[in-house]
Amino acid sequence: MDIVILFAPNFPELAEQFASLNAQKLTVIEQDHDIYPLVEKHKLVSVSYETWDFVCMNIESCFDDNFAQNLKKLSKNQELYMFAVNDSVNGLWFEQYKNGQLSRHWMEVDLEIEGNMGEYLPAEHALNYPFIDEPYEDVGQELFYEMIFEITGFDITETF
Repeated sequence: MDIVILFAPNFPELAEQFASLNAQKLTVIEQDHDIYPLVEKHKLVSVSYETWDFVCMNIESCFDDNFAQNLKKLSKNQELYMFAVNDSVNGLWFEQYKNGQLSRHWMEVDLEIEGNMGEYLPAEHALNYPFIDEPYEDVGQELFYEMIFEITGFDITETF
């Protein structure tokens, strides 16, 4: 699966604001199940759960020149998370932004840690620090989705 998941607490306009920051026209669709076919077609899919708002999109969005800058803008007054899964390179990547700044970054590509900066998130503590700085067995997508659940209480995989 090649997907990017942005999420933030109490940010119902997250999808619209993200779309407005992009040069290309992005269609936002609100949906709560079977979202992946839309993601494959490069649609932004908005999902809500309790106080959390999610935007799911195609992995290619991460490679936009302004992607990181847009996340910083969106997080000016907001905590924001970005999780990405890229099957073509066995890539897993997550970031946390606070007050317009990147506060946590972790990336694995082909079973090698490519980046690890910032303080561990409480969700990482809950999962017994699987996101360390040395090579080890693949973390796997399932652990990523468990971490999203630890943060939000929502099983995002129910939407796929």
